[in-house]
Amino acid sequence: MLSTQNTLIDQNLWLVDVPVHGVTTPYRVIGDAFAWLCLAGTVVLIGTAVFRRRPPASGPPRLSPEREPEPVAR
Repeated sequence: MLSTQNTLIDQNLWLVDVPVHGVTTPYRVIGDAFAWLCLAGTVVLIGTAVFRRRPPASGPPRLSPEREPEPVAR
């Protein structure tokens, strides 16, 4: 925090010196690399989901042999 002012009591002009040169921030160090990495990860995950290898189909699905239900006498 560089400065504070109670605006309920003090209605005067408010001056604050803000450093603009020589300040090292995480954004200044890595820039937009984090955002680009997030975008690339999203594209990879979507591509993996869309183009995932599926095992080849081995023909039509087999129906299991089932007996028909016997009629119930009432």
